[in-house]
Amino acid sequence: MANLVKLPPNHLRSVSVSMQFLEKSVDELAELFTNKKSEVSYEIVRDIPSEDIAQYIGIIKEIKQKIAQLNQKYELKKEVLYMRRIFNAKKTKIWGNTFRNKLTPA
Repeated sequence: MANLVKLPPNHLRSVSVSMQFLEKSVDELAELFTNKKSEVSYEIVRDIPSEDIAQYIGIIKEIKQKIAQLNQKYELKKEVLYMRRIFNAKKTKIWGNTFRNKLTPA
């Protein structure tokens, strides 16, 4: 897929946001299938056969390859995410202002 396509800025933003949403969604599924978390207050029952999970992971890899091809074709730029910003947003969402001082380094 070597042919580059120039999109108008409004279409470029729309395609870029759609690709980011799709990639984040399939990354969450991949994490669900591959991560062995230690749940304390909940349990994820692995009720999907290993063969199916392997197939789904293969499909996720194909989707990621297509996303990469489309990003190249439309010359989409990567969204830059900062760990501190992600952490602070999640911290605020989870604990709100109640525990803010306990998670902020001195």
